Amino acid sequence: MTGFSSDIVNAWRSLVRRPLFTAVTVATLAIGLGATIAMFTVADAVLLRPLPFPADRELVVMTERQAARNLTGASFPAVNDWRAFPELAAMAIHETSNLLFQQGDTAERLPGVGASPAFFTTLGVSAALGSTMLPGMPELDPDPKIVLSHDVWLKHFEGDNTIIGRAILLEGKSYTVIGVMPQGFAFPSGAKFWTTLPTSMSMVHEERSLRFLEVIARLKPAAEVSTLQARLRDWKQRTAALDPTGAKWLPEAVSLRDDIVGQVRRPLQIVFIGVGFLLLVACANASALVLAHVRSKLRDLTVQSSLGASRARLIRQIVLEGLILSLAGSAVAVLIALVTRDAIVALSENQIPRVAEIAIGWRTAVFTMGAGIVTTMLVSLAPAVVLTGGQRVDLKQGSRSTTSSAGRRWFGPLIAVEFALALMLASAAGLLVTSYRHLSSRSTGFVAAQVLTAKVDVPLTRDWSGDLPRRRLNAALLDNLRAQPGVRQAAIITRLPLSDVRGGTDLWATDDESRKSPALLQLTSEGYFDAMGSRILEGRDFAPSDIDTAPPVAIINDVLAKTLWPADSAIGRKITYQFMRGPSTVEIVGVVPAMRYNDFKTEVRPEIYVSFRQALNTPAALVVKTSLDPSSAAAAARAALNSADVTHSVTLSDISTLDAQRSRVLAQPRFYLVMVGVFAVVAGLLAALGIYGTMMFWIGERWREFGIRIALGAKAIDVASLLLAQGLKYAGLGLAMGLAAAVAGRQIIAGLLFRVAPADPIVLGSTIVVLATAAFVASLLPARKIARVDPVTTLRAE
Repeated sequence: MTGFSSDIVNAWRSLVRRPLFTAVTVATLAIGLGATIAMFTVADAVLLRPLPFPADRELVVMTERQAARNLTGASFPAVNDWRAFPELAAMAIHETSNLLFQQGDTAERLPGVGASPAFFTTLGVSAALGSTMLPGMPELDPDPKIVLSHDVWLKHFEGDNTIIGRAILLEGKSYTVIGVMPQGFAFPSGAKFWTTLPTSMSMVHEERSLRFLEVIARLKPAAEVSTLQARLRDWKQRTAALDPTGAKWLPEAVSLRDDIVGQVRRPLQIVFIGVGFLLLVACANASALVLAHVRSKLRDLTVQSSLGASRARLIRQIVLEGLILSLAGSAVAVLIALVTRDAIVALSENQIPRVAEIAIGWRTAVFTMGAGIVTTMLVSLAPAVVLTGGQRVDLKQGSRSTTSSAGRRWFGPLIAVEFALALMLASAAGLLVTSYRHLSSRSTGFVAAQVLTAKVDVPLTRDWSGDLPRRRLNAALLDNLRAQPGVRQAAIITRLPLSDVRGGTDLWATDDESRKSPALLQLTSEGYFDAMGSRILEGRDFAPSDIDTAPPVAIINDVLAKTLWPADSAIGRKITYQFMRGPSTVEIVGVVPAMRYNDFKTEVRPEIYVSFRQALNTPAALVVKTSLDPSSAAAAARAALNSADVTHSVTLSDISTLDAQRSRVLAQPRFYLVMVGVFAVVAGLLAALGIYGTMMFWIGERWREFGIRIALGAKAIDVASLLLAQGLKYAGLGLAMGLAAAVAGRQIIAGLLFRVAPADPIVLGSTIVVLATAAFVASLLPARKIARVDPVTTLRAE
């Protein structure tokens, strides 16, 4: 066989004859490529893959935002103004809901959307069965209609094709089914149905101060989001006089893609850069292995050259070996990516948008082929060029007689590159560890262990239209729960800590209106702070005797107390707050520690608690402190609710634990930490193995030289020290380069950090110590082998 096919066979045979070298090189490349492919599948699913809508880049989200209170929304008059913007091809409004679906004796609360007729045509989607709402239908529909998700259609109606035209009940109200959406469609995320908007919204159709609508729009093909944003700023100036209360609300337009993944784009890009460094470390390691492998066969190459083989032919043989190694590494890497997919999805805890869409598809295949080609070039082309550049070998003495050290001098730079990249990754991981420790150790104001939480969903029906039925339900529910075995305390609260909290109320000291503050208003029960493991700092808790006929009382957190009365006690003071029924005045009877909402980065805010027995009862969440496994308390909570609710229409949803909620809030920073941390550990190990392998190769090539030196009087320990110093020299050079690069690029990772500087000297110093120690150990082991050299045995072997 001659030519290219002969070279392939020779390359394969060469690798088969060196199974240890082949296995180690393939494993090294598989680790680097596997991590890279796994991370690419995440970036592809989250950032690169188009949204499941035609011309998805034309879709924009429009809203008004009040940043101070984390509020967004649009009013009907604003939407009517925006519809005239020339940049828009279509616009629709929608509002999320959570309605009770009733079918026979079963009831389930489902997340859904009330949408205007243009909702589906704006998105560019159609029903799989029946039809959707269409432009031309009334925006506020007197004949309520509903479109079902594919999941609801299968689960509750067993895929019945005759569902179209049938009436179903939501919150006791009849809706006519007009369509079923295709499998997988769920916009906004998690939606299970889409209804027309009710005619009751006509009462707020002219009110600019009520911003509760969400807006999705489609740009005309030539329009830009920046142009639309400028149009919104002009609109705000022109309409400012029409809404005197809207000065703090700023309009904005962002692409739908940015709205969904904008917060995670930068962090994922940083993690992808990190895995790129790992791949470079793996390539440097593999290149050193290939370099050693090729040097060991210089005699064969010289023989081929003497027989007429051109330099290009020799380079091709070496590159083909690298290609086979890269293909094998890529195949194993794909298996690694497949195996780690579920682990990556689980690690995200559904806090990384679109991460569940991770798949190994054609885009991954193209990326893998491209990465394989690049690694082939990095791993084999440089060694091939270096070691065929005029090398000549004494055929009698073999490779040890080479007159050129061109190949040998490349080992040091490769080691330096590995340690530089490893330091950059390890320092990033160290910074993320420190940041995560600061973040997770922040006081939450409560103890999460052994606490079950759930939302109490009361239907919007006539049975529950007044305040008294809800108050009776809450009281009966708490009495029933507290009587359950294993329940140490039970309480209700409007909003749970660490949940997404928006808005608030304005309040002031009743006797001094200059002392005022915005605050989060919470409706709660006695026993709430006990259930949450939060102590009363001053005063008392609510009591069952704090009923509507007793003087109204309140508990505030220490942030509000210090804001209104920084030098005095708040107990006995009176506060007036603004609520749905107008101003209410209450006496402060207790002060508690501030609890944390939204996430761990958000600062605590002023908060006021009022008793559900004295105030308008709003939707509530249940908190159960148990001595048992919190998940087992769910059955007790359902039993207590079933006994308290005579209508059997109230349900519990979002049943979870505070520990689980805490874990979800920390999921994103933990995801980035684990990903970069794993890459850093692997890169450090590869760098240490690289220096170990290189030292062992040097020993093998210079074994006779070391024996001669010792035979001539040199001390074995001195020879070993020279070898040790050689390894540490290049590792130290790499650490110096890595430190300079880490300091220069410190702002890249700054956005992921919390209360730690991106060039923190303690983190960088600790990372250098760890990697230097690894380099020392990796160099010491081969050096010890030299210290035990027997010169007589060595010379006889030669």
